[in-house]
Amino acid sequence: MLENIRGYLEKFKSIRPSGESLKREFIACVKEQTGIEILPAHVLVKRETLYLSCGPTIKNEIALRKDTLLRALREKSTWQRPITDIR
Repeated sequence: MLENIRGYLEKFKSIRPSGESLKREFIACVKEQTGIEILPAHVLVKRETLYLSCGPTIKNEIALRKDTLLRALREKSTWQRPITDIR
């Protein structure tokens, strides 16, 4: 009986958190690294890529610190597959 329950619960270990939680983690990383605040509505998550729909000045600042942001996000993130790109 206990083995059946354990097997059933194993299925839920691979469930990824919602895109909203990843957005919050990314926004916190951006604020920590750059001091820039981004709205969650300006961030779109598709697979392992984050897409930004904000002004060019903000996009350039994030692009300059892209490697540091990705590294910080991998350390904080609860997603099993890491974010590989920010566009």
